[in-house]
Amino acid sequence: MLSLIALAYLVATAASRKAECIYSTDSDIKKFAKGPIEVCTLPVYLEQSDSPLSR
Repeated sequence: MLSLIALAYLVATAASRKAECIYSTDSDIKKFAKGPIEVCTLPVYLEQSDSPLSR
């Protein structure tokens, strides 16, 4: 859990840099950032052995 000040800095930095979303699983940041910026979950990646680039 991040402190309120850390959450404010994180959201303010992302918004000032015109980020589309913040990637996080922290429920507190989802509540704090509601409105100014979207909070997304981390995307799921394929295993490297399943990647077409590993062939």
